[in-house]
Amino acid sequence: MECSGRALNFWSYHMSNQISSFTARINTLEDDYLRLQMERDQIYNEGNTKIRHLHVQLKDNETRERGIRQKYEEIRLKLMDMSKDNARYRRLYNQLKEECRARDAKAAADAMRSRPAVKAESQPYPALYGQQTQGSNCVSSGASKGGMVEFFPSDSHFQGPKLAQQN
Repeated sequence: MECSGRALNFWSYHMSNQISSFTARINTLEDDYLRLQMERDQIYNEGNTKIRHLHVQLKDNETRERGIRQKYEEIRLKLMDMSKDNARYRRLYNQLKEECRARDAKAAADAMRSRPAVKAESQPYPALYGQQTQGSNCVSSGASKGGMVEFFPSDSHFQGPKLAQQN
């Protein structure tokens, strides 16, 4: 009996030791669980804050993009208008240049017909050697170019924008 009493005491000591060990373990696991829940909540909150911030940034970028697209469209339309104007001015300039050439050629031909015969050593075409014909609006440089008339200035000074291909 004494032996069984000692066995029972040992068993009860061992069981109470296990119970206290499991209780300590449960307390530790509950603390870890609470700590992990708090960390999880903090991560969720940080993630939601970042998501809200990114949504605000996205909306700002979309607004900025709409503004840039609108400015781009305004510039594109302005460039198209300027290109059309440039083409029109170029066409008018070329037309005026052709009219001036034709008028000067006619004036030179009229001057040749109305002139009396000239000697071989004299200048046969006075309209082409610095003498401006009547009614001519064209540019004449006379003797400054070696005695030759420059009826039309060079177009090299005109550097307008290149016209866009229009469909």
